[in-house]
Amino acid sequence: MKPVPEYIKVRSYIYNLVFKSDGGNVRILSENELCELFSVSRVTVRGALKALVDDRILVTRRGMGTYVNPKYIAGFSYPQKTIGTIRESGEPALNQFSVMIADAVEKYGMYLELLFRPDSRQPRRLVEQARNLDGVIWENYAGKDSRKYAEAFAGSKIPLLLLTREKEQEQDSIFLNKRNEAHQVVRAASGAGHRKILFVHRDSKERLHVHKNPGFTYYHVREELLSPASDSVCDICTFHDFTEMLSKKTPFQYTMLYFSFTLARNVMEALDQHGVRVPEDVSCLVYGKSDPRFFHGLEPDSIDFRQPMEDLIGNWFEQRIFSKGTSGTFREELFPALLPGQTIRNIN
Repeated sequence: MKPVPEYIKVRSYIYNLVFKSDGGNVRILSENELCELFSVSRVTVRGALKALVDDRILVTRRGMGTYVNPKYIAGFSYPQKTIGTIRESGEPALNQFSVMIADAVEKYGMYLELLFRPDSRQPRRLVEQARNLDGVIWENYAGKDSRKYAEAFAGSKIPLLLLTREKEQEQDSIFLNKRNEAHQVVRAASGAGHRKILFVHRDSKERLHVHKNPGFTYYHVREELLSPASDSVCDICTFHDFTEMLSKKTPFQYTMLYFSFTLARNVMEALDQHGVRVPEDVSCLVYGKSDPRFFHGLEPDSIDFRQPMEDLIGNWFEQRIFSKGTSGTFREELFPALLPGQTIRNIN
């Protein structure tokens, strides 16, 4: 997926000013101020402003600057609260958390705005982008270089929630422990007697912490695409290696596949092409909810992060956004749910 264009970042910020406006005399930052705030060129800022002026959302006043158009917002009902989501610069427009956050925000009747961590290493610029928001959620927060940006929110009185794989956080956080995912994979596999699992993925850096669980040995598939001799194996490979594996004349040696819902169509098409049936020949477990149409009408067995994540975010909304609570630190750990379906065959 392509990164979000720079001008979209500027437009998103201005849209929030419009949504927060009461129709009064609201002035937009100058071109120079917007260039500094987002570390973008004047051409980018002018393009964003021109589009909004053309849509009559903004109006220009000679010698005075650019303002929210009161005629545009007259009689329009705006969401009372706005939640921002922070992403690293260059991240795709959509990721595994963005849909969950968007659904939770919509459920609570709020508006969503995208924020992006500036490349300028100036935390105040990020806080300035969020100054009109009621709360902020940081997607896939990694600490390190981002820590000083998160710390800058402490004095801003803007509630901040971190979605992170780092357990110890001083701010409000939801801990995304990969081992909880692995535990559910082992539970689904071992419960149905499966001892040869293949984890198919897009990212060559991806890992699944199944090797930390008793009863399973974890390997990367070697270049020869052969699994080590073991009674309990969870191999990992890219989708390209998976298709090469299917093309070999040797029998497919895995009894269960684990893959993301984003790969469901591709994996099933590859299996169909090589005459491998689900679940008769191989069982399938999906990360995230997937459409039964990809599985010939069968409801896929899946590991669901979405509902547990939305519930935790909703709890944070209740505490920080609606009750205005400021005491203590909101710290929770995400535990995915195992949803039974029709794509895992019991071979016990």
